[in-house]
Amino acid sequence: MATTTTLNGALTAGTTQVNLTAFTNPSSGQISAKTLLWFTTGEKMLVTDASLSPTLQVVRGYEGTQAVAHSTLEAVQYGLMGDASFTEANTYIGQH
Repeated sequence: MATTTTLNGALTAGTTQVNLTAFTNPSSGQISAKTLLWFTTGEKMLVTDASLSPTLQVVRGYEGTQAVAHSTLEAVQYGLMGDASFTEANTYIGQH
């Protein structure tokens, strides 16, 4: 299940370190689980390091989405790649 939080600082399109206001890693204890961040702009980010949570290292523009700038306190969802909410988001983005 996806969780909603907000950015704790603005991001440029090239930033690979993301600061969130809150983050609990949903992949803890799971083998090869991929954690994604998803923004209403359509951009997805793959979390590559959550050891300094809530500061995350990410791959921008994941799954062919476009890396764009984001504003402080912008809402962001996060969860495991297979979460239903991400599947629904993919369907919605693909239709619009």
